[in-house]
Amino acid sequence: MSFEVGDTIVVLNGTLDPDFSFDIGGWRGRIHSVDADDTVSIEWDSITLNCMDFDNLFKCEIDGLDWTKMTLSQTEIQRNTTRDTKTDVERVAHRLAKKLARDPRVREAEAE
Repeated sequence: MSFEVGDTIVVLNGTLDPDFSFDIGGWRGRIHSVDADDTVSIEWDSITLNCMDFDNLFKCEIDGLDWTKMTLSQTEIQRNTTRDTKTDVERVAHRLAKKLARDPRVREAEAE
């Protein structure tokens, strides 16, 4: 299946986060980029961002990973319907980034 930038997708059940190995089936977002090696970069939608476990966001922040996006194989996703707007995504991402910046664990890790 071929995807294009801007397509709305859902992650297939049983798909594991490539960095932390937990199930991300059902997560939704939009295709941010399509790579030549059959992978896609996905920007998570605002509802998915709101449902993310804060400790996982913290781990991403500490490891220098962008928790608003993820790269997956095209075989791990399928097209779906849009649930929000890009403005919703920006608003939620900004709120979560501010919350992370106030988390003392992040400040401690940055000081090390």
